[in-house]
Amino acid sequence: MNKLVNKQKSKDWVYFFPISIILFLVPLIVLLKVKELTPIEIAYWKGTDTNADFFAYYKMVILIVFTVLSMVSTYLYLKKENIKIIKSYFYIPMGIYAIFIILSTLTAEYKKVAFWGFVDRYEGMLSLLSYLTIMFITINLIKDKKSLKFILYPLLISAIILGAIGAFQYLGYDFFQTSFGKSLILPSKYKSMVEQLKFNFGKNTIYSTLYNTNYVGSYMAIIFSITLTMLILIKDRRKKLILAPITLLTFLNLVGSNSRGGMLGTAMGILVLMVMIRKEILKHYKIIIIGLIILILGGKYIDKISEGRLTRQITKLKVDIVKLVSKEEIVEDPNEYKIKEIFAEDNVLNIVTTAESLKVVVEDDHYLFYDGDNYLDIEFNSEDGVIKILDERYTQYAMRLLSDGIVSYLELSLGIYKTRFTVEDNLFKYYQGNGFTKEIKEAISYGFKGKETLGSGRGYIWSRSLPILKENMILGNGPDTYAIYFPQEDFIGRLNTRSIPYGTVVDKPHNLYIQIGINTGVISLIGFLSIVIMYLVQSIRTYFKNNLEDEIEIVGLGIFVAVLSYLVAGIFNDSAVAVAPVFWILIGTGIAINYNLKSNDNELAK
Repeated sequence: MNKLVNKQKSKDWVYFFPISIILFLVPLIVLLKVKELTPIEIAYWKGTDTNADFFAYYKMVILIVFTVLSMVSTYLYLKKENIKIIKSYFYIPMGIYAIFIILSTLTAEYKKVAFWGFVDRYEGMLSLLSYLTIMFITINLIKDKKSLKFILYPLLISAIILGAIGAFQYLGYDFFQTSFGKSLILPSKYKSMVEQLKFNFGKNTIYSTLYNTNYVGSYMAIIFSITLTMLILIKDRRKKLILAPITLLTFLNLVGSNSRGGMLGTAMGILVLMVMIRKEILKHYKIIIIGLIILILGGKYIDKISEGRLTRQITKLKVDIVKLVSKEEIVEDPNEYKIKEIFAEDNVLNIVTTAESLKVVVEDDHYLFYDGDNYLDIEFNSEDGVIKILDERYTQYAMRLLSDGIVSYLELSLGIYKTRFTVEDNLFKYYQGNGFTKEIKEAISYGFKGKETLGSGRGYIWSRSLPILKENMILGNGPDTYAIYFPQEDFIGRLNTRSIPYGTVVDKPHNLYIQIGINTGVISLIGFLSIVIMYLVQSIRTYFKNNLEDEIEIVGLGIFVAVLSYLVAGIFNDSAVAVAPVFWILIGTGIAINYNLKSNDNELAK
């Protein structure tokens, strides 16, 4: 097997520095940014005109800044070494994806959101184009073993830091709740907030520097796949001793994150890895058995600390999989309390349930309540706006008349489910907030009937997302605008399915593929799928019959397993600026390695 030639000069690290910084710093950076929101973000977020962001904004800034710097450094490097751009079929789907990202942004109704990204996420056009750019750059930069170190070293060092923070969080020692930790993530003008700053994460929760436990799952699935592959196959004992604790640390963070998507992705990755190294299993059976025992013991330790939380998550995952593939017809309970319909007839609001039929009428700014045609007596507290219907059949209804300074509205609550109505042009409408209203109509759904609670409400989210996907076959609504187009006002669906509490803003579909299709269009999704399928096929052909004796081959296989794990996790998890740059750099690195291994002259394949 051809081996990569070590021919880099000592100063070549300068050209790789921006890419290394993205790998190292983007997942790690945590810093407060108080961001002023656009009117549409105010309406679809939490009603405030600013948002305190610790985990996304500066990750986006670092990504974009160092992507630009990497473009400059790569140009200088290729010019200095007189190296031509690699010719590759991968550029075709990459170009298609990029074009439809740009077109979806230019045609977006909310261009500022599409350009920069939605509040607390910041995965707009600039971030998405940065992903493709760093992939392109990595394909053309990785040419030998030394250049590969500029990828692996920052990646693993960053992962060790993230893993250490996460492990201590799981044990109840959160670095970001210490005075020193808080001082690091608060800019100087906010230092007075040190004592007041608290993150409301539950016990035994690993959010590390990534904020969302699902992102921790996706990230650790990537790192664990690479280090496990290297640990099993690399012969150098010194390197094994270094890789072993990193592998264990990432595994403990993976299971401690309780991310079912991350666990499922990792399980699939391990299964494929075993198939790919089927010839090597007997050679390395000792390290595999020892590693398996250590991982099982580590998992049991995590489960014990969390009082069986890991076992419960695995059980839920099994239930979700069975529910997902089951074709058994769902029979509804006729005695279960549900809303049949909500509809408006001019200034009359009708709420029809399985138990009663409430009619709300507005006349001269006064709210009148009827059960069918029978008038209902009420008590009204003018101080807090609370309305109480005296008929005992309506005791579960909690209502208030409120105003946000822009619009006066009626807030209706049934248990944990809440919605708001206002009258606009003599017609009842849902009130989204900040002056934005929506017509009262039933949210369209597709599939997952009776399976809405699957994956912590993912069945519900997917069923309401698929109809939106159908409307975006060519162009999407705009990068990161998902939250604006998701039917947040679907009070009926949320209450009837008991899936997502009304106060929860659904700002992502919890599915990488639906996310791409809705935001930038189905054609862009085809472009993305073409990229990853081409890479997976290329990798299978490269490693399936490979003897895997050279370290570069082992790293290449590890990246292949990592990419696969991330893509499987993407069935339940989203793309996020905290993790996605790592994925895109690694897939570019994997392509570069595959090209090098295919070449007969140690040059990239043309």
